[in-house]
Order: sequence, then C-alpha cells, then structure tokens
Amino acid sequence: KFLINDFQPGDAVLFERGGIWRVTNKFKTKKGVVYGSYGEGPKPALYGSAYNYADPYFWSPSSRGNIRKITIADADIGLVVFNHGEAVGVKKLNGLVAIEKNFDYYFNTNEDTLYLYYDGGNPGKVFKDIEIGLNMPIIDVSKQENVTIDNLSIKYSGRFGIDLCGCDGSTITNCELGFIGGAIQSGTTRLGNAIQTWNGVKNQVISNNWIY
Repeated sequence: KFLINDFQPGDAVLFERGGIWRVTNKFKTKKGVVYGSYGEGPKPALYGSAYNYADPYFWSPSSRGNIRKITIADADIGLVVFNHGEAVGVKKLNGLVAIEKNFDYYFNTNEDTLYLYYDGGNPGKVFKDIEIGLNMPIIDVSKQENVTIDNLSIKYSGRFGIDLCGCDGSTITNCELGFIGGAIQSGTTRLGNAIQTWNGVKNQVISNNWIY
C-alpha cells in the first residue's frame, strides 16, 4: 500500500504489467509525477468497476421474470460490459417497464439498484466477466501540472477515463482507453469522454493512444 500524498515532483508510480487495479474512488494524481508501467505482458489495467460482478452472489431475483437486480453504490451507472465487450448493456431511463430485451438495464437512483434483463438465467453464472462503470473518473489530473500518464489500460468508467481540468503540461501517451461514459449529466443527457479536457487546459501532449 502507499499514500498518494507522499509523492513529490520527479517521482514515478509504476504499475506491474498484467495486473488489475480496481478504482473505487477516483485516482488523484500529483504534480510532476509519472504514472506508468514496468515488467512484461499486457498494460497494467485500472478499472472503474469495483468488482468483477460475474458471481451469482451479486444478482438477486426481482419481482419480474428475467430481471435480476444488484445494489451498487450511490452513483449513476454509465455502462455494463459483459466478457470485455462480448455484449454491452443498453441503458433505459423510464423504469422497469422499459427493459424488455436481453442486456437492457435500468438504474434506480433512489434504491441504488441496477435492474438487468437477461433470459439466460443468473448472469453471474453465465459470464466470466461483468464490469459496471460508475459516474466517476478513473484518473483525476485536475489542477495539477506536468503529470505524465504512459502505457496504462484504463477502462470501465461511467464518466471519464482521464479528467484533465484546469491543468498545465499533461502528457498522455501509449495508453489504452475503452468502455467509457454513459452516466447522466443532467435530465436525460448522458456524458463521457476517454480523455476529458476543459477549463483552460494548456501545453498538453496526447499521443499514440488507442481509444474505443
């Protein structure tokens, strides 16, 4: 374990290739620090999904057939992804009556509960991987200077992969960013960017990234 506030300009935080880190609260960077990888194998993965929800324990029956429910957190759900893209959820905004087909889902903000239509049984048994992206950036570079992010895999956020707000001198290179966005911004308007840049961001280098 480490304390994020211990890092100073010139330090490097390196994640081991092949590993997965699940971000349950946005990862706040520090001024002048490099965030990258070491070792061999796939890029280190930072997921905005707290768990792999492919476990029947998570999914309870609901009052309607073929609809399972899961209590998540006090944050909107932007996306649901099965087996890393084999299937994706279709977000419905008009309650349980609107979910009628496989992978339709509805998130009840009053209950903090996601309802999913699937006629193949408990999805936790059927799929090897289920990722649920919350309305939360994975990496937050806001108001920081000279932060470098290199060679990371950043996935499954309902909001942003990397949030650049009011910062100077950011470098984002050689990263993979996938399955980002879909949470409610206001009303029925949804939002989401792999790399969000706004509010006076300047002197940035964003190069050689794979975004899908």
